[in-house]
Order: sequence, then C-alpha cells, then structure tokens
Amino acid sequence: MNHHFGSYVGKTFVDGRTEKEKKAWEARHRQDKNWNNKHSSIYYSRHLLWGKHKDLKKNIKDLEKKDDIKIKVEI
Repeated sequence: MNHHFGSYVGKTFVDGRTEKEKKAWEARHRQDKNWNNKHSSIYYSRHLLWGKHKDLKKNIKDLEKKDDIKIKVEI
C-alpha cells in the first residue's frame, strides 16, 4: 500500500521548523477528520514530518514500532 503526503515546497519539523511552529501545525490540524486514520496523508505527515524528532529516520523507526509496520521511503 502506498501513501503520498507532504509537499516539495513546504517546510516541516524535519526541515528545521521550530517547536513553536510544530505546536501551531498540530493545533491547526488536530481537528482534521483523518487525524488518527492510518491510511491518510495527515497521519503520516503528523508522525513522520512533524514527529517527535527532527530526524526523519528516527520518526520512521518510531512509527514502524508503534504501528508494527515496515516503511519504505521513495523520494
């Protein structure tokens, strides 16, 4: 299964946005209907691009463990 998310022009937490900007992003998107839907782009943006770490690889490992999945990244 493939999930496409993110933007080539947008900047995210893993691109250097601040904790303050991360909290603002979460506040804007928390009410999105697919916030917890594992098959939605907002779910993957939330956990990978705006996740706990500024390091995408660490966020991938965290999500793989959380959801018991294997993530393959294609850029």
